[in-house]
Amino acid sequence: MKEAKRHGFITFWLWLCAIANGIMSIFYLWHLFSSKGLWSGTPEPTWLRLSWLFSSLINLLGFVLLLEWRKAGFYVILGVQLIGLAIALFASVFANVVNTVPSIFSTIAGIAILYGILHLRHEGLTYWDAMDKVIHVDYRE
Repeated sequence: MKEAKRHGFITFWLWLCAIANGIMSIFYLWHLFSSKGLWSGTPEPTWLRLSWLFSSLINLLGFVLLLEWRKAGFYVILGVQLIGLAIALFASVFANVVNTVPSIFSTIAGIAILYGILHLRHEGLTYWDAMDKVIHVDYRE
């Protein structure tokens, strides 16, 4: 196996996304079981709040896989985002939740940004090309 270094910006971005998804998982778990969660008249149904919790947990797994230089992490995140988009469309039709249009744009933009960041070049090699083929080393100057 060849040793490769990950650029600091990519490491920063992946950690930022992993931390954000971890915080959102805690928030959704708290929201689900708080006094305003399961037992309240909030506009979102319980199944939708559960889907938010599970999607943030699975996204966290995807970012951890990306931090471990695994392409499967990108595909996990892509799958969760597409399933989340389908859930948002379903919720807008059957549960009267009105966040569908922003969900479409944020899903497309988020995946495009992540894909673009994974294709940044460092020492002539993109992070995408190096995944699953190298010993991982974070960038240090």
